[in-house]
Amino acid sequence: TNTQEATTVNAIKAWKNADGSETAPAGATVVYTLYADGTATSYTVTLDGTAEETVPTTTAGYESEAWKATFVNLPKYKTGTTTEIVYTIAETTTYPGYTASPTTPVASGGTITNTQEATTVNAIKAWKNADGSTTAPESATVVFTLYADSEATKYTVTLDGTVDETVPEVTGGYESEAWKAEFVHLPKYQNDGETEIVYTIAETVTYPGYTPDFEGQVASGETITNKQDEVEAFALKAWSNADGSETAPAGATVVYTLYADGGLTEYTVTLTGTAGTAPEVTGGYESEAWKAMFIHLPKYQTDGETLIVYTIAETMTYPGYTASPTTPVASGETITNTQNR
Repeated sequence: TNTQEATTVNAIKAWKNADGSETAPAGATVVYTLYADGTATSYTVTLDGTAEETVPTTTAGYESEAWKATFVNLPKYKTGTTTEIVYTIAETTTYPGYTASPTTPVASGGTITNTQEATTVNAIKAWKNADGSTTAPESATVVFTLYADSEATKYTVTLDGTVDETVPEVTGGYESEAWKAEFVHLPKYQNDGETEIVYTIAETVTYPGYTPDFEGQVASGETITNKQDEVEAFALKAWSNADGSETAPAGATVVYTLYADGGLTEYTVTLTGTAGTAPEVTGGYESEAWKAMFIHLPKYQTDGETLIVYTIAETMTYPGYTASPTTPVASGETITNTQNR
């Protein structure tokens, strides 16, 4: 009896997940197909991570070890020759959400690695200060958190305006540009390998004294603007003439100056009895006849917690009249100019 000389070949399955782990996803299966001299044969192995206890006694394949496809009892030579058959193995059915590499057949002993398909998302932080500037306050920090299908993940980025030099090699986040949170190596699909995960980003720790313009989650590429918390302050002008009338003298003007925590500011209003136009940034104007209004004022000191106390004083009085009181008054109060007698 002449017995045909046989051979055995194998190929290994490896996994590379977005988070850097190398464990197979739960329920994963792949199919390996045997090739002979570049042509697909009918022999396949469905790998699921569970070794088969029984070794085939005829030409066939099986999972000899977890994630290892072994084909046994293969004819070593082409029929009637001493030319060896070249066997190779390819992954012909890949687990959804993963990409196999290489895609061409590998030699016996080779490994085919399935890499989880990944994506990247980002969100930007912008600043809007009461004075109209858009620079971040000194030493400001905020925390951006990644959400997957509306559920908060463990991935966060603390933004401080300084670019991180190191990009994570696995799933994670970093400050890719000043005030830009980038989350990388994110699984693209849900466990079914088909439904894309919807990633969103929210600001979960805000800098004191500022309020985000959007409290929920934003889509990738969008901007969350932190607007400085603002307050207004005003003071009224009244007139008391010698004849008992309370109308302002013709052509009268006075200057009101804003104080912050007792300190003189640069903001003034010249009252003339004619209402003016409101400024778009920190400043003052005559909002009504003889009413000085200061708007877009920072609400808090630089600690973001201590309220700034604003007061207003008349720093230039109309000749022939005496202002009372002469010290700064609280917002909403009146300074009366009494005609000298």
